Amino acid sequence: VPVAACLMALNHASHLLDNVEDEDFEPDGEVNTAGRQLNISTASIFLAFHFLSNLQSKERCSRVLNVFSECGFNATQGQHMSFDPRPAVIENAIHAYWQATILKSGSLFRMACAGGAATGTDAPDLIEALGDYGTSTGVVLQVLDDCRDMLDEKSGKREVSLPVLLYSTARGMQEI
Repeated sequence: VPVAACLMALNHASHLLDNVEDEDFEPDGEVNTAGRQLNISTASIFLAFHFLSNLQSKERCSRVLNVFSECGFNATQGQHMSFDPRPAVIENAIHAYWQATILKSGSLFRMACAGGAATGTDAPDLIEALGDYGTSTGVVLQVLDDCRDMLDEKSGKREVSLPVLLYSTARGMQEI
């Protein structure tokens, strides 16, 4: 239960931070500024780690904290990776896309899967295998989300994403 509560609080914080970063913030009741949204997300992160302190076993708590800390750091790195707005070689852009997607979305799902495994076992190979499963799941879901975004006519945004890069490659374009 503490790990699930932690994941819910971190998911909430991640969603809030992503909205502010992507400038998709929409005021809602008391959360009527981006600054308040940032404060609530920071509080959610501290609350998440407080939930983990309720784990009965200190060894288990340590394993889960290690997974969550590493994955959270990687997700933050991925969130802040950006594509150069100048024309770029498609192969370089594809590499940067995969790197950012694995770090951002892959790390968040890795956190859930490896963190859950670390709650129930101290077997590093099992924790790693479930972490790899989480990374793969997160990457697939991000690619699907990018495909939906590319097809969403009302958003008006056209970000550099894997579908755009692959389309450019298929058209024989060398730059984006």
